[in-house]
Amino acid sequence: MVKRVYILGAGASAEAGAPMTSQLVRNLLTTELADLKFHSHNDLTVGRHFWNFLRAFVQNDQWTKNASLDPYNAEDLLNLTYTAELSGLRFPAPVSGLFVDAEWVRRMLGWAILMLLESKIAETLPASYGSFARALHPGDSIITLNYDVTVETSLLNLRGTFDYALPRGACVVDWPGVDVLSGTKVLKLHGSMNWMRCFPSEDGQQACGRVFVRPLTKIYSYGGDTFEICSCGQGSLDALIVPPAHVKAFGGTLLERVWRVAAGELRCAVELFVIGYSLPRAAMSL
Repeated sequence: MVKRVYILGAGASAEAGAPMTSQLVRNLLTTELADLKFHSHNDLTVGRHFWNFLRAFVQNDQWTKNASLDPYNAEDLLNLTYTAELSGLRFPAPVSGLFVDAEWVRRMLGWAILMLLESKIAETLPASYGSFARALHPGDSIITLNYDVTVETSLLNLRGTFDYALPRGACVVDWPGVDVLSGTKVLKLHGSMNWMRCFPSEDGQQACGRVFVRPLTKIYSYGGDTFEICSCGQGSLDALIVPPAHVKAFGGTLLERVWRVAAGELRCAVELFVIGYSLPRAAMSL
């Protein structure tokens, strides 16, 4: 059997309603808050605060005057926030005159992107996604740079299983009746909108670092002042996603393992198919 590997970019999810990476920030700013699927009143309050911050942020001349930076481009904006976070810098709040940590901006931007994807992607996928799943042969694998779960939803509908290639000892499948660690490999190099990882809530705390794989009905809730507390009691759950930025934060060994598995699949591939992927600047590390 010929070994086939499929590399999927944002264009592969466009038919299901997912915005392209270059459109993410503009989509965030033009989408009415009432159209997003907030999980609680606290989420709505926090969302409104962040949306106001983001609007003021992208219109600030301090960013727009730099010809090499387009603040409406998610890649440029996330590069800026990641670099600032690593440098310990802070950003001015739009109204209060106070400053906010770059980490807060980065985490909130990730949260907002996931909320946007959850709201934009069709609940019933187009027939083409089922056709793609049926065309896969045993031994084929998928490498995707997307956060959405259109591919795995299609595989679940057809076969009831797929393989994220996450390490079993550090992965908690909080998805009753679903096997996400066997079958066709779905290798998500940038993480996934339904992966939550336990990060330290405060400096010096020892978080467990486990990844919780969840159904979309309970993917991510900000919960007001703090992110959801992990069952270990030492950390909070944050989305395990790597934004399309030059600075790649792999979140420990979990995504590193996914990347290693993907490299092995590519080495063994006889045929390689690239679908909807334009190889943006931030992905040159691939």
